[in-house]
Amino acid sequence: MNSKEKKQSLFSLIIPCYNSEEYLERCLNSVLEQTYTNIEVILIDDGSTDKTYEIMKQFEKKALKKEIKTIIKKQENKGLGGAVNTGLKLVNGKYFSWYNSDDYLGKTCIEDFVKMFENNEKCNIIRCNGYMVPEEYVQSFDESKGKMISDWNTNIYDKELFLNMLLEINYNSCMSAIRTRSFDTIVENRNIYESREGQNYQILLPMFYNFESYYINKPNCYFVERKSSLSRIYEISNPSGLYSMYDEHKKIILETLKKMNIENFDYYKKLINQKYIIKKLEYSKKNNNQNDIDYYERQYVENVMNDNIYDIEVKKIKSKLPLVSIIIPVYNGSNYMREAIESAINQDYKNIEILVINDGSTDGGETEKIAKSYGNKIRYLSKKNGGVSTALNLGIKEMNGDFFSWLSHDDRYYSNKISTQINYLINNNLLNKNVITYTNYDVINEDSEVTGETRFEFYTSNEKNEIALLRGLVSGTALLIPKAAFEECGMFDEKYRCIQDYLLFFEFMRKYTYIHIPLITNSTRIHSEQVTNVSPKVIEENNFLWIYMQEQLSDETKIKIDGSIYEFYIEMERYLNVNMGNTKNDVKEARKYSLDKAQEYLEKGQTMLNAIIKKMDDEELLQILLTKYYENDNYPKISIECLKNSDKKNCDEINKIISTMGLYNVLQVVLNRTNNNKILYYEMLRNIHFIKPYYPNIKVKLSIKVKYAKMIGLKNTIRAIKQKIISMLRKNRITHFICKIVRLLLKIVCFIPKKIIQFILYV
Repeated sequence: MNSKEKKQSLFSLIIPCYNSEEYLERCLNSVLEQTYTNIEVILIDDGSTDKTYEIMKQFEKKALKKEIKTIIKKQENKGLGGAVNTGLKLVNGKYFSWYNSDDYLGKTCIEDFVKMFENNEKCNIIRCNGYMVPEEYVQSFDESKGKMISDWNTNIYDKELFLNMLLEINYNSCMSAIRTRSFDTIVENRNIYESREGQNYQILLPMFYNFESYYINKPNCYFVERKSSLSRIYEISNPSGLYSMYDEHKKIILETLKKMNIENFDYYKKLINQKYIIKKLEYSKKNNNQNDIDYYERQYVENVMNDNIYDIEVKKIKSKLPLVSIIIPVYNGSNYMREAIESAINQDYKNIEILVINDGSTDGGETEKIAKSYGNKIRYLSKKNGGVSTALNLGIKEMNGDFFSWLSHDDRYYSNKISTQINYLINNNLLNKNVITYTNYDVINEDSEVTGETRFEFYTSNEKNEIALLRGLVSGTALLIPKAAFEECGMFDEKYRCIQDYLLFFEFMRKYTYIHIPLITNSTRIHSEQVTNVSPKVIEENNFLWIYMQEQLSDETKIKIDGSIYEFYIEMERYLNVNMGNTKNDVKEARKYSLDKAQEYLEKGQTMLNAIIKKMDDEELLQILLTKYYENDNYPKISIECLKNSDKKNCDEINKIISTMGLYNVLQVVLNRTNNNKILYYEMLRNIHFIKPYYPNIKVKLSIKVKYAKMIGLKNTIRAIKQKIISMLRKNRITHFICKIVRLLLKIVCFIPKKIIQFILYV
């Protein structure tokens, strides 16, 4: 950022202080740690009698070294509202914010505010998420256990917040930022009512009434819950003080509404009156004060019961749902786009907008003609051809929604697509979280006939959602993505024509949790005209994609997906071979990378295993591994209890070896070293065959099987029969049913136990 841009983007921060010496330094240090430094800090000493002013002066010297401008103003005590009012007059920044001296900021707080303002000229007010921090845990606060401000708000994506704040329903914010120019147009002389508190009402209500609110779903502020706060003291031990505070808030709100020259003032006055009668009645019942209960119940009967506009407005707020933007990029799409657009229009979730982006079609205007035929049911945008990434990015920039849903012009949604995903988020309290949902989907052909389906639950559990992406199963049209994900992780990379979706979805995986919903909600079409089938860049881009994802994925995730790093690479090569090996999209470079990495980790694991074998008795090591083998198929860590005479260091080393080369590879090595358990060995190999049918190291040579068949007393004649039958089965590919009959006959004729026959015939 050059000096000119810095000057244009000055951010002013108002911090009112009264006897703040206990926590002010922590607050100011969080300003010094900001990643964005073009800040003007306005410190208002509201008549403090402690060392608050001295701490401010010390900060001024530190701030100067970081080129942070500081303005310090001392005044007689006027209260929080009065101090903020003084600070507003001193703001020079293009944007400003204010927060309490006992709170503190996350390092990227101001940078995130400025980025959102400067990326969107329509943005005039922004709120951010934050943590509620109990006072006693400030020094040892664990963010993983902290309570988010958004946890009190079922719909953080609501942009029309005037009534929400007025009624304190679905509105929470520990910090807001405002475009100064816009504030000056609606608050004359930047003058608010000088009250002891309530400054948020006076600044934010006019802004929410006139502008939509934007939101950063990121914990950028830490709001400290102090036991000595007036609201908490009143609530615990001073009902009359709490009632007086309610009356002061009511007065502030009504004064603010008068200054705003708001329409229907009498309606809002009645609404606010009902709100505080209900709040006082609820508190009196909570406090079990019968005199207060009787008084406020009479107030309720007289002023609320017969015309309860408060409940009506609260229900309206609670029924609001987030806006979902369906983006339909199209290029020469006259063949299928009507079906796509109509499937979007027919969603049973009604709070949607549909954007059709014409990516420079060359079909004589047919695409444009079809899009415009839908009138105001959609928003139509046209641009020069640049590929689907450019069309999607334009849609994201233009969308008003809080969630992004991609619909290719040749695909279609079922009517429950959006409602299924939004309702899942709401019902599981995930609407405010960093979550991307995806569903099952049908595959259709050029005639819109269903030819197949993808059901993720057949491939993996909900705990291993990474597999869906790493095995190429995710369809972009099956996702529902918070718009905030693009703000945090970036947009589609426009230099790619084929893999831009998977590259971005992979980046999302670093900060967002993918959650699978096991319902079919859409169809993806396979046809001959698709770019991914005809583009000459497909092979080059796919090789890059599959190598990149393997390189970037953490070892922990590789182990989570397939049990060990070695097995992850083997399974990746198998997937790429089965799905692309015999097509013109063959990704030989990526497959070679997978095999090379598999060999690298197999050798690395074998080296470590050789070292542990030298230190431990074979039988003891085998018992440890068998304990692990029999626990379950999820590769649990070896417990100390199973180690007997082994120490923890050996336990950790064995776990590391297994995570490197795979449990079954380790077992194979160790079992081959022992002189017994041969039948167990083959039984385990047989089980592994069904668990991991493509595992390369479990094939057992026929001669070895014959050798151990002799050891358990089987006759050479039976061995010869077995070889003959196996050869016949391989050559003629006799069905599984006939195989079972042959095995049964062998069992009857030779009186051989069933399990031994299984070992003999297993290949």
